[in-house]
Amino acid sequence: MLVGAALSLACFTPRPLRAADEAESPAAEEDLQVVITDARRPEKDNQSVTRVGVVPRIEAKRRGAQNVGEAVSGELGSEVNPSAYGSLGRPGAAQIGGLDRDRVLVLEDGERVVGDFGGAVDLSKLSLSGVSRIEIVGGPMSALYGTSAIGGVINVISAAPEVEGFSGRLQLEGRHRWGGQALGELAYREGPGWVAAESSFYGSTGVVLAPPDTTIPDLYRVDAGLRAGFELGHGHELGARIKYAHEGARGVDGQEVPGLGTFLVDLPDSTDRFSVRLRDRHV
Repeated sequence: MLVGAALSLACFTPRPLRAADEAESPAAEEDLQVVITDARRPEKDNQSVTRVGVVPRIEAKRRGAQNVGEAVSGELGSEVNPSAYGSLGRPGAAQIGGLDRDRVLVLEDGERVVGDFGGAVDLSKLSLSGVSRIEIVGGPMSALYGTSAIGGVINVISAAPEVEGFSGRLQLEGRHRWGGQALGELAYREGPGWVAAESSFYGSTGVVLAPPDTTIPDLYRVDAGLRAGFELGHGHELGARIKYAHEGARGVDGQEVPGLGTFLVDLPDSTDRFSVRLRDRHV
């Protein structure tokens, strides 16, 4: 009898059921993420032609992540292993599908990150406080981004500081063999406007190895950046970013190329990089 009553209700009251379906449809659409990385334009994740992993800032902090590197390492197919880059100062560079360094492209708001060292971008320097979400695309993306994206793409979408007023962080770290790292960030937000400054330093002494092994060179790296934004209303934000990176190394490094053997690279004394960006984006 209960089954018959249920069937009867479904047959003779079709309009309320359709109305309920229509009411649930907008809610379902609101749950969809809007992704950019795989097509270089905003689109819903269920319309994406490739699998895009999205890590919102709230989810990353719920997992206990303190920076972008720790947030990425918790995703399927992605790994952050600083010990694999000991000669480069143990940066928190990402590996996707076993590929790393110059085969995994790291972007900030769709722009190539300034400040990589030996092809490795240190994701541990990027604080989650200025991040809205992280998009991770595994697999070849060279058609859109070139050969540096054969392994995949990581796109860090920035955001305004979380809290009103002043906020900041400071991290000091000492390492064996007379090395050290310092990270600092200071931000201020009031109403629709905000500004954030960040800087980092890393330095380590070299290690002399017995021939035929090469000497691990002396390394030092300085990064500085300034970001600012103002919400114009109607979901638009006008923003600006200035970044500077200075890195230096003394010595000779060995790089092994599959199928070709080991090559000796005479490292440059210093390299300077500078970038400026203005944007108007929908938030």
